[in-house]
This record gives sequence, structure tokens and C-alpha cells, in this order.
Amino acid sequence: MCEALGASALSLREESAWWSSAAAVALWVVILFHVLFLAAAARQDVQMRKQGWWKEEYFLTRDAAHAQVLKLSPAARLQSAACGACRALRSEGFGGWLQRRLAAFCVRASAASKLQLAELDVEFMLLHMYQVTFSSEESAWTRKRNADFLALQLKVQQAVTVAYQDFVSKPSLCSRFWVFLVQLQPHCAVQSYSLVTRCLMRACVVVANVSGRVAMSVVFFLVLQDTQPRDHACASEWRHVNGIVSGIGVQLLFSCVSRMLQLLWTAVLLLCHSREFKQDEWDAASRQRQLWRWWLQDMAFAGLVVLYAASCATLGAAYIASSSDEDGQRWLVSLATVVLLSALLEPLLKSLLASILAGWCLEDGISLQECLGAPVEPRVKAANTTPVADLGSIREGDEAPPAPRIPASIPRAPSAPAQERDSPGKGRDVGLAPTIHAWRSSPNVLSTERKVREQPDSWRRRSDPELDQSEVKAPVSA
Repeated sequence: MCEALGASALSLREESAWWSSAAAVALWVVILFHVLFLAAAARQDVQMRKQGWWKEEYFLTRDAAHAQVLKLSPAARLQSAACGACRALRSEGFGGWLQRRLAAFCVRASAASKLQLAELDVEFMLLHMYQVTFSSEESAWTRKRNADFLALQLKVQQAVTVAYQDFVSKPSLCSRFWVFLVQLQPHCAVQSYSLVTRCLMRACVVVANVSGRVAMSVVFFLVLQDTQPRDHACASEWRHVNGIVSGIGVQLLFSCVSRMLQLLWTAVLLLCHSREFKQDEWDAASRQRQLWRWWLQDMAFAGLVVLYAASCATLGAAYIASSSDEDGQRWLVSLATVVLLSALLEPLLKSLLASILAGWCLEDGISLQECLGAPVEPRVKAANTTPVADLGSIREGDEAPPAPRIPASIPRAPSAPAQERDSPGKGRDVGLAPTIHAWRSSPNVLSTERKVREQPDSWRRRSDPELDQSEVKAPVSA
């Protein structure tokens, strides 16, 4: 081993061009590895654009729905979540509850990766399914926003169904490994909807990821060089191997910590974006201002990422240029090995561990309705309870499940006049959460009942030329 390291150091010392060294070759291999995933992500964006669902209205509607949910009391939301967790722990125990939560999280994370959404967005869509409305007024913007939100919910349900089939219906370790390998690549939640902007942002994130690994390895080996004495004996060559193993461990620890910080940062951004929507009605000018605000945020983030990548690359280049002696060349080989193994083998190792963990969590079996957020335990329908809507798997051409009916024992609100009862936004507060009517869904959602959609709205007054002319002439005669 001493002879091999010495020969590699002498060969590196004789060559003049730094790009022909092992460090440069390792960096080129890492960049090529990430370019393949960038091409796959761009191809997925093109396919989603061709399908016609990648529209900014869906995501603007998502944030508006977040704003409506955030109007609820945080104490009430925490209390409901705590009560649900306590009931699950009491019935299944901590081990069974944790296993089911991990299995559901794996399926939902895979669905979020396919939809280019964050895991928290999918959790929100499944938690507040068909229980969000935006206004109680008769407005075309309100109806369109409800339809877009319903269409986005159906897309989320479809993605969760496909992910459930990949994980449960076809329990193959290779398929789960490939799903996690694609999902665990460095990415960010880009708000822009231009394909060029999204590709550039992903490229910036990849460059920052590789440069950050180089800079971290440089700092680690500099500290290791200063703490350990320089000894050219054969026995001291093992410190390079120990340095490589320790460097890979540091990279794995940094990756786990950065992933947790990314989830927390996504939650903070989700909260901040939701706070921006304070109005019930949202015209075209407000939507355009929000799009421009998102574009500025993406550009600012891209600038910070470029500065970070440039500083890390400068540190790595300075370390490579300063490695002139034999011991420095050996540390340079160790640096290249750490960067290569951490950037290539780390996602492979994490994907393998995640696929094994997912297989262990899915051993006892998990139902599709549990992945969709619906309760699976049998419930006794008491006299003063409301039946829960069955959330089965909804395909592309199906309609949403009907709203739960109100039992006769529940006291109803006093009947409203005919005009108010026929209006779409009034007369709904009868003890249930407001639901989004499936017959007013977007054109992307197919329906078997075409006749209902072709009929005019019953709450809208039909035009009468004589009556309209009399209403116009009345102020003039006065």
C-alpha cells in the first residue's frame, strides 16, 4: 500500500496539468453523474408540461388554501394532531404506529417527487381533502380557484396511488431502490414555471452540492494535517485511509443534517408564502405580482447559490495548488477519493438503506386509504356523529367522492330563501366543513355526466331583454 501511494504521488508530482490528476478526474465523474439526473429531471418537466397540468394556477391556489387553513387557531390544530397521535399509540403501540407512519411517509415522499412538490404540500393536500373553500361570494374567480384546487387534489391522489403500486403492489427491492435514488438527489423547491429557469436553478444546486463537498473535504483534511505529525514512514500511510473513512462519515453526517434543515426551511417558506394571501378575491393583477415576487425570490436564491459555489470552488482550487510536496499530493488523492465516494456512493448507500427500511415498514401491510390519509379503523356511527367520506383511489377520469350526508339527528340551520339556497357560496354552514363541489371542477377533470355540466347554473338569473331594458331606463326617467 505504501508503494502504491508513493507511486501515485510521484505520478501526480510529475504531471504539470492539474486537470489530469486524480482530483480533477473525480470531479468530472461526479459532474457527469449529476448531469444525467439533470437531464432526467428536465425530461420529466417536459412530460408534465405536455400533460397540461403544470400550471401556476394550481400552486397559487395551493398557497391560498394554506392561508385559509392558517386562519385556524394553532392550538386547535396542535390539539387535534396530538389527540390523533394518542389514539393511534393507544391502539397500535409505539412500534406499530412508527412503522405505519414511516411506510406512509415513503409512499407520500415518492408521490411528491413525481409531482415536483414538497413532502409538506402532499401532506397538506391529503390532510385537508375537500374541506377548503376560499370565499362565500358568487365570483368567477372563486369558482375557478375551487376547481383548480380540486384538480390539484386529484393529481395528488393519483400520484399517491401510483407510488403505492410501486411500493406495495410490486414489492421489489430494485424498484424501491431506483425510486429513492432519483428522489434523494439534490434539488430545491423552485417557484418558477419556466423550463429554462428550472434547469438553471437545478444546475446551480448541483454545482453548489459538489463544491460544498469539496470545501468540506478540504477543511477536514487541513485540520487532519495540522493535528497529525508529518511522518513519511510506511506505518503512517494508514492515516490517509483513516482520513478517507472519516471524511466519508463526515459527509454522511452533513448530508443528514442538511436534509433536516431543508425540511425545516421548506416549512418556514410554506408558512411565509401562505401569510401573503390575505384577500378572498384574487384578480389577474394580484396573481401577476405574486409571480414576479416568486421570480425575484428564485433569482436571489440563485445568486446566493452561485456565490457559495464560487467560494467553495476557490477554496478547493487553492488547496490543490498548494499541494506541492509528496505528502500534499497524497492528501490530494485522499481528497479526490472522498469527493468521489461521497458524491457517488452516498446516494447509492442512502437509497439502499431507505429501500430496506421501506420494505421493513411495509411488511405488515398498509392500505391505500391509510396512505391517502383516510381512517382505516372501523368506526361506530353514533347518533350525533357524521359519517366520513370514503377516499378511495381516484383515477384521472373519475369524479370526486360525494360529500358526506347529514343525519336527521343533527339540527339543521333555518332554511334560507330560494335565491340564497341556490347560490353556490351560501347556505353551507350546517355543521359540516365546506366542501368543493365536483360538478364545478376544471376542464382537465373528466366527467361521465356531461349533461349536468352543459346546463346553465341554476343560481344565475336568465337574461330577459324587456326586463333589462326597463331596469336601464328607470334611472333616466327619474
